[in-house]
Amino acid sequence: WEDVEFTAYGRYRAYGGVRSYSGLTLVARTNHGDYTDGCSAPGYYARIYATTGEVAFQKEYYHGTSVVYSASRRLPGPSNPHGVDLSSGLPLDEWIGLKFVVYTLTDPDDGAPAVQLKLYLDFSRGARGGDWVLAHELLDTSGSWMATRAIPDECGTEDGHVRDGEPIFGGREYCFLRTDGDSDTVIEWANASVRHINGAATPRTTGCED
Repeated sequence: WEDVEFTAYGRYRAYGGVRSYSGLTLVARTNHGDYTDGCSAPGYYARIYATTGEVAFQKEYYHGTSVVYSASRRLPGPSNPHGVDLSSGLPLDEWIGLKFVVYTLTDPDDGAPAVQLKLYLDFSRGARGGDWVLAHELLDTSGSWMATRAIPDECGTEDGHVRDGEPIFGGREYCFLRTDGDSDTVIEWANASVRHINGAATPRTTGCED
């Protein structure tokens, strides 16, 4: 899975133990589900934070005996015509659609390869294919999105590893849904799908198949 459109609807039924990174999270371009060393588990994260309602992107560089991430690039959750208020966090029992679009392109400033991230949200519960709003976008270029701590020296020595500040290029084995909390946290997911896209092709807003 390289250039993808990853869509899912999620809702909180009970918050339980909320962590600083709890929320509705989609992860793409990753081998996190089946990796032999922490250097081969990078991935792009798109998230709505449970406590603040902010939308964000984050890049994981390493997941082994420790974890190494970039800073979280956050924006306030968008307003919408459906009456869903994210200003105080994710409301309970409210289905929210997330559409995470990831594709490689050429940086218009210097001609180097870069990775475009876009996050669309739907607050209509999928009515008529969804009323999708572009909530966040980010262009990951070389040197623009660094790790917040040192990456182990062995990372970058094999295919699939990502050095500090590098975008995540190439196809990976997994896209996955992530939730964080405790045994009292209840989150439901529905209508999840992943599809290949052709680079900067306009994302579908009427549902999608595998």
